[in-house]
Amino acid sequence: MASSLSPLNIKRTKNLSLLFLSIIILFLSFKISNVDIPTLLNGLSYSLALIREMIPPDFSRWQKILLLSIETIAIGFWGTLLDAIISLPLGFFSAKNTSIDVLSSLSKGFVSLLRAIPDIMYAVIFVTSIGIGPLAGVLALVFHTAGILSKFFAEAIESIDRKPVEAIEATGSHRLGVVRYAILP
Repeated sequence: MASSLSPLNIKRTKNLSLLFLSIIILFLSFKISNVDIPTLLNGLSYSLALIREMIPPDFSRWQKILLLSIETIAIGFWGTLLDAIISLPLGFFSAKNTSIDVLSSLSKGFVSLLRAIPDIMYAVIFVTSIGIGPLAGVLALVFHTAGILSKFFAEAIESIDRKPVEAIEATGSHRLGVVRYAILP
């Protein structure tokens, strides 16, 4: 007698079991989180109303839209520029081959702290402390991205070839000359 559980039936049973288990976990998580399903479904009408207001787009206030778009680009530009200015020295301080061990460890810890805090938390901190506006956006971008870019700079500096550094040091060049001609691109 052939087995009634063919590989296809076993796979189908396994998939149905996983689906059933997922639904149970979903409902248990709703129960634990105190999610009220009727309130959630009532909120769906607000979401649909928002979508209806967006389609078709209303360009009657195009001047305000243009000004706010320019402001957004300016926030990104200034955040990136200030971040690059801050991140380059932090990258040098964090790299083991360009700073002393204590400074490198402290800088790496500070950079890790900057990276550990999500950008939305920086936004909340700066909006709370200085108010809503472009400055809060610029500072949130600077602080979050400084951690990321500093780490990239430090890793790039640590992975440079030592031969050009040794060659420039052999000519008697000072430390800034070594940094300028052997480390920076």
